[in-house]
Amino acid sequence: MKSKNMSPKYQFCFKKTMEHYAGQLIRYISSSLHRKNYITSVRFPEGISFLIVTKNDIWLAESLKSIVRYADEVIIVDSSDQPYLKRNIELLSDLKIKNYKHIIRDLDLPTARAIGLSECSYKWIFIWDGDHIAMDNGKFSFEKLINYVRNLDTTRYYYAIHFHLATMGYQLDEIQPERCKYAGEAWIISNSDHFKFDPRKKWDEPVIPFYYRKIFLQGYYALHLNVIRPITMHQFRDLRISWYNERKKKDISFQDYIKTHKEIRSEPWRIRKVKYDESYYGLIPTLLNKYKGLSYEQIIEEKEKEIEEYIE
Repeated sequence: MKSKNMSPKYQFCFKKTMEHYAGQLIRYISSSLHRKNYITSVRFPEGISFLIVTKNDIWLAESLKSIVRYADEVIIVDSSDQPYLKRNIELLSDLKIKNYKHIIRDLDLPTARAIGLSECSYKWIFIWDGDHIAMDNGKFSFEKLINYVRNLDTTRYYYAIHFHLATMGYQLDEIQPERCKYAGEAWIISNSDHFKFDPRKKWDEPVIPFYYRKIFLQGYYALHLNVIRPITMHQFRDLRISWYNERKKKDISFQDYIKTHKEIRSEPWRIRKVKYDESYYGLIPTLLNKYKGLSYEQIIEEKEKEIEEYIE
């Protein structure tokens, strides 16, 4: 089929598909040319660094507890307000993490990732968030992902491994199927001087050198709980993304852009939810069992009580 006969939507998809396969071919060839003498990741000791950027994450306790057994090091760049900051300090002292660094600075996301990255000292870097919960059972258990990574040949290649996150709805028995895809923050990276986050970028997408060998895994190895929050936060987030994409065409501030969209309201908007299917996505992690069946309001009430207990 000739591209001129395609609709604009299919032309865009066709272009992106060709760019993806061309990029993968270049990566495969170039990564194969990098032999052992050029792999700087061998300078780093065996182990896993988790890089977390957090700001007022209500799920940080569960997130850290789900990965503590796998982490040789946890780097947290924290922009939280009180009382979350005090909770985070107490939480880190209570958990038996082998090694951690708690960087307290109010930074934008790309800059925070870049600073945290400079502190990672092990061979593997897991890009993580304070609202990610590792699966602890089933066919996509996080331990299987850890074993897969540790068996890769790091003497010849750099790796950038991407995996799925199961993105939850407004409570733990709902899921957003259209968002259960590769998320920008779900990366596992070979540590090297070549990999970085660009502080000049709007979002925290990693800048991966072309000779890194990319691997896309299909399993749902973690839950993404960022959507268990008021609907208006999603509305503003999606509007900010569309404003950022359109502002080159329209010289308009974000505040004025919001005024042109009257769909900001309290009822569900633009987000499709379906029943969470444990046979497909895997069992809900045991750390979250106490929240199953609770509404958004009930979850927030429970989390506020937990935070109060930490800071008393």
